[in-house]
Amino acid sequence: MRWIAYVLAQLRRRKDAIPPAARGHMGAPMTYWDRHGAAYGAGVYAQSVAALRSLGAPAKVDCALRAYVARNAYGIAEPSDLLAALLALSLGGFLWTWLFVAVPLLTNERVVGAVRAVRGDARVFSDTRKAWLLLGGAAIALVALSGILLVTSLTPIGG
Repeated sequence: MRWIAYVLAQLRRRKDAIPPAARGHMGAPMTYWDRHGAAYGAGVYAQSVAALRSLGAPAKVDCALRAYVARNAYGIAEPSDLLAALLALSLGGFLWTWLFVAVPLLTNERVVGAVRAVRGDARVFSDTRKAWLLLGGAAIALVALSGILLVTSLTPIGG
């Protein structure tokens, strides 16, 4: 992680570390950077390092990056692949596993947008646990009712 420290030190020395043309364009396609070539280094490398640095302990971030590289070696990786690697490793309490859902909005069988929802794992696990407890309780009640019905059907009426 020495290179992260080096890049951040370089950024601190400069008053205007991230030029306006680069801010928020870290994942922009190369067609964007063809028009803003002077801002490429700060936009891609400096913002990436700053984003990784903000995630937490360098050793844990490094572990996530190594796992990401191992999983995506010899292939074409997308930004979502990196996000999945970071989320899957749950980097020390600042980033949890999340459930992402996107539902397309259609007009005349044409996608015009999407509704996105994100839910943290604590809530998902809590809801899942409640559902299993409810199902378990229903199963126990069903077995008890079956036992009562079986006993009453085997007991002769009137004696």
